[in-house]
Amino acid sequence: MKNSLSNHYAAATAQDGMAELDLETLLASSLHDIKNALGLLLGNLEQLQTDGTGATSAGNSNLSRLRLGGEQIRMNLVQLLALYRLKSDDQLIDIQEHNLLDFIEECIAPFEEAFAEKGISLELDCDETAHWYFDADLIGVVIANVLHNLYQQAKTRVCFKIETGANGLVLSISDDGEGFPAGMLERTEIRQGKIQFHSGSTGLGLYFSQMIARAHKNRGTAGWIQLDNQGIEHGARFVLYLP
Repeated sequence: MKNSLSNHYAAATAQDGMAELDLETLLASSLHDIKNALGLLLGNLEQLQTDGTGATSAGNSNLSRLRLGGEQIRMNLVQLLALYRLKSDDQLIDIQEHNLLDFIEECIAPFEEAFAEKGISLELDCDETAHWYFDADLIGVVIANVLHNLYQQAKTRVCFKIETGANGLVLSISDDGEGFPAGMLERTEIRQGKIQFHSGSTGLGLYFSQMIARAHKNRGTAGWIQLDNQGIEHGARFVLYLP
């Protein structure tokens, strides 16, 4: 009888524990599983291209666009997970030292083939010995967000420029497109769902980028982002500062 009561109590306790799981936690767990599944799918698509399964150039082009679309979905999921993490505890960011050239090249790699097929060159101006401290996962998604937008807007060139000094790290990403709309540049604060990044967007990507920049702090100074039309031939420019 005693064992029966103990088992009943254990089962009830387990059910109570499940009830205590809030919707946000369940959603975060589900997003994590979806992200991993997409990662596997993208890996298979890459293998198809490597094996030459897309027998024609058109087939390979379609695979490239499919990979890029899948990568965007994966990045959006990573972004949501990161936002959940920051909302839960902004001390959870993982600050590590990274070689900047290696990091940017890793960020660019998933986009290179798709950009090349559109005739858009990806240029990188960075000291190969430069290092900085930041959360690579979060900053990587910020860069991916920008690249997804530039894929639609750039004409022939996208340029990364990275500068480091005593005052911090400045990363600028510029294109030779039409630039940001005047209404965006007039805003002094980026708010969720209030602005359009080039066109057709809720602004979540910029809102996220701003949150991530501000979460990077050093000696009382927080990071920031800036938008302007000082890119290539007055194209768009996205600037990220990290202290």
